[in-house]
Amino acid sequence: MEQGKCGEAKPLLLNGFKATKDNPYARDEQVAETIERLVDLYESWHAAEPGKGYDAKTTEWRAKLPEQSAE
Repeated sequence: MEQGKCGEAKPLLLNGFKATKDNPYARDEQVAETIERLVDLYESWHAAEPGKGYDAKTTEWRAKLPEQSAE
């Protein structure tokens, strides 16, 4: 992912996560999918801009994945 695209994607993915998490009808798989997308974002961002703490964000979001999705 291009560096500029990561910054554009971040608020969209965070809003999507919040909306999914707050939706009482959302399934666990849907919440896990939004978290996986955030993990992918921060992994890409870290690869593009190492040393800026994006690896820590990757770890933070990965820890929020349900056990069955972490495999």
